[in-house]
Amino acid sequence: MVVFIPACPPAIVNAYSTVPLLPSVHNAIMHDYNIGSFARFHRPETAISIHDRTDFHGLSNLDIRILLDRENQKDGFAVIDSSTAEAHALWWVASTDESEYLADEYTARGYPPIRYPDEAFTLYYLHVTTQALPLEYLELTGGDDDIAYEILSGELARYDPHAPQEPPYDSAMNFTRKEDVDPFIPEALIIAAPGEWEYSDRERAREWTPPGAVRLTAEAADAAGLIAEWYPWVHARPPREGQDVEMRQHFDWDSPKWPWDGVVVSGNGTKVGAAARRDREMGLRGASCSRAGYVDLRRPGRNGTVARLGAL
Repeated sequence: MVVFIPACPPAIVNAYSTVPLLPSVHNAIMHDYNIGSFARFHRPETAISIHDRTDFHGLSNLDIRILLDRENQKDGFAVIDSSTAEAHALWWVASTDESEYLADEYTARGYPPIRYPDEAFTLYYLHVTTQALPLEYLELTGGDDDIAYEILSGELARYDPHAPQEPPYDSAMNFTRKEDVDPFIPEALIIAAPGEWEYSDRERAREWTPPGAVRLTAEAADAAGLIAEWYPWVHARPPREGQDVEMRQHFDWDSPKWPWDGVVVSGNGTKVGAAARRDREMGLRGASCSRAGYVDLRRPGRNGTVARLGAL
């Protein structure tokens, strides 16, 4: 039987509501977020934790940012407001942890330092559809570029509560349509038992120069809900008969192993507590969990920066 190496606990996106949160709105947010995070495939890279704090009701994005800073919670967060239910969108407010910003390098290029709660404050945000937020979050917090670059490249906008707000960014991808999200379908890190894998020294990815490649057999892949595809074998010698083999294989979008119901409909498919945090220092080798591989995220009409889903 194929063994799945457990995914690392997902990074938690905290979301705070500025209005009393109805159960129907809560469920709609979970529904949309779980679609965008591919929650039906084991454990996703990121999960949302929704907070309905009455002391945040009626406050602006800046007010909430200031209060959280006073509580020493400087991570970025999402905001739910009166427009969320109709727009299916949230506000992402950037971190105020100055270690996240390469201020020295970017000051000369127009990046201002964080200065608030006084009048000369600087706050950055992104209005984004809930389904698109998981990938956006991974780009803004785990990509190659720091927050200052995202600001200068137009990824994040400077917050002005008096200016007309732009409509939410929509990735233009239908997250329930395989053809739209095929490049982002996650990979599973697995261990295949003898008889479940096959080796070839003829099939190899162009960017690799290993002695060969391995993949699941068609029968094993079908039973596990995965796609049998060649994965580089980087060891000097081919695998031995009777050996367990570790590899990555993509989840099969159409497999009945990964139903939509129970994850998308009920909004409980993340299966994580609000306190769960991803261990960002954990390397793949010797780790007790796995992350997704690198995936480029390029958006037509935007800045064209590259996002990474996890890290190898």
